[in-house]
Amino acid sequence: MKSRAPHALLLLLLVQVLLLAISAVGPRLQLAWLNWTGHKLALRLPDPDELLRIGPPPVETPDSLVAQLLTAASLPPEDSTATATAPADSLVSQALHFSRTRLDPDELDTLSRNVIETWSDPAALQPFFRALADSGLVRIAHYGDSQIEGDRISQYLRAYLSRRFGGGYLGTLPFLEQASHHSLARSHSGNWRRYSIFKDRYNSARYGLSGCVFRFQPALSAEAATQLAQTGRPDSAWMRFRLAPGTRHQRVELLWSNPYAPTRLTIRLADTLYRRDTLPASTLFQATDLRIPTGCTDIALHFSGPISPDFYGLRLTGNQGIEIDNYALRGHSGNDLARISDDFILQQLQTHPVQLIIFQYGGNLVPYDVANFDWYEKDLYRMLMRFKRLAPQAALLVVGVGDAARVVEGVAQTYPTVERIRQAQRRAAERAGVPFWDLYAAMGGANSIVSWVRQGMAGADYAHFSPLGQRLAARLLYSALMKAWLAQQPPAIRFEPAEPEQEQTVPKM
Repeated sequence: MKSRAPHALLLLLLVQVLLLAISAVGPRLQLAWLNWTGHKLALRLPDPDELLRIGPPPVETPDSLVAQLLTAASLPPEDSTATATAPADSLVSQALHFSRTRLDPDELDTLSRNVIETWSDPAALQPFFRALADSGLVRIAHYGDSQIEGDRISQYLRAYLSRRFGGGYLGTLPFLEQASHHSLARSHSGNWRRYSIFKDRYNSARYGLSGCVFRFQPALSAEAATQLAQTGRPDSAWMRFRLAPGTRHQRVELLWSNPYAPTRLTIRLADTLYRRDTLPASTLFQATDLRIPTGCTDIALHFSGPISPDFYGLRLTGNQGIEIDNYALRGHSGNDLARISDDFILQQLQTHPVQLIIFQYGGNLVPYDVANFDWYEKDLYRMLMRFKRLAPQAALLVVGVGDAARVVEGVAQTYPTVERIRQAQRRAAERAGVPFWDLYAAMGGANSIVSWVRQGMAGADYAHFSPLGQRLAARLLYSALMKAWLAQQPPAIRFEPAEPEQEQTVPKM
C-alpha cells in the first residue's frame, strides 16, 4: 500500500503558498460575519511580513508610565535588555522588594490613577472596612477567569492583607482545576468528575459558590439517584492534598451535600490512619470540620457509598484574619453565575459569611470585534444587583478589564475592544452602586501590556500576567484598597509591623 504522506505534504505546501499569495495581494483583507448573538466578528489575514517574521514583533509602548508605576509600587524599574535575559526567579525576587520592608500607610503608592471609585456612596466598602477593624475572620471571595486561576493574583493579595491583618488562609480549594495551584499538589482516583456553570454543566442549580460541583459518579436524575441509593453497590474514590510547607489553617472543612444516602469517610494524615466518619444524607449545604491538626500538610480523604455526594471543595480557614477564596473559571465572563440557585447561595453565605466579593472578568470578551457591549453591561448589572440582594452584609468590588494587545501590521497595540469593555463595566458598576477599580488605568493605560511584556510582567500572549505581573497587580489593588480604607479612618490609626512571610515551596507528588 502506497504512503499518502507525500500527497499530504504537497497539499499543506500548496495551502501555505495560497495564503501567502492572498495576503500579498490584499494584506488588509478582512472577512466579517455575524455570530449567533448577532455581533460582528472579523478575521484579518496577516501580511507577508507577519508570516515571515522571526522573533517578537516591534512594539510601541508607554514605557515611562510603567517605569513610574514600578517606582510608585516600590518595585525597581527594569532595563528591557537585562529583563530579556534575566532568569524568572530574579524577576520575582525584585518584586519581593517591597514585601521585605515594613509598609506604613504613607508608603502606599501616590498614583492618582490607582484609586477605587465609589461613585456617590463613599461608604460602599464599609462592610469590608468594618470587618478589618474587628478581630474576627475576614473572608474575601475573588471571582475571575484564567487571569486569576490557580490562585494567581489572589495569592499575593492574600499575602499583603494578611501581613497587616493576620490570617492568610487559602479558603476553598477545588477538588479539580485546570491550572496548577501555587500552594498545593493533588493526587486522586480516576473517577472524579467536575461540573461547572460554564462547561459540563450539572443537572441542577446546586453549585458551590465557585460555580463547580465534584462527584465520583456521573450526575443522575433524582429518580435514578434514589433507586441507586437503595439498591446500588458501594462505590469509592479518594482525594489527596499535599500543602506547601507553612500553609496556614486552624480548621479544615469538607464542603458537601448528599440528599440520598450516607457516605463513609476515612481520613489519613501523611499515610497514617487518622479517623473514620460518616457523612449523613442531607439536602442542605454542609461544612464538616474534619478536626485536622494545625500544621498538617498531607491530607488524604477516602469516600465509600452507593452514590456520590456533591462536593464543593476543601476549606482551609481560621478564626481571625484574612481568608481569600479563589473562584476562577477559565474562559468565563461571569454571567453564568446566575445558574447557581438563590437558595443554595444563601445556604452557603449563611454558613460562611463573606465581607468582600471581587469580580474580575472581561478578558475573554476582548478578542471579539463587537461594536458595543451594551448586552454585557446589562448582564453585569443584573449580576451585581443579584449579589447585593443575596449578600447585603458584603461589600462588592468590580475590577475592570486589564490591557491586552494584538499585533496589527507588525505592531503590538491595545485591542480597540478593551476600552468598550472597560466603559461597559464602569457604567454597570456605577448604576449598581458598586465600587470600581480600573486595572487598565493602574497598569498604565493604552499599550501598557506591551511594556509589561518587555519588563517580564506579562506573557507573550499580551494578556496574561507573569508571576511578577501578578504580584504587581495584587500590590496595586492592595494599595488602592488601603488608600480607600485610610481615607475613612482617624489619622492616628496605623498598621502594626509584620514579619516578612517565608516563601512557600509547592510539594511534588
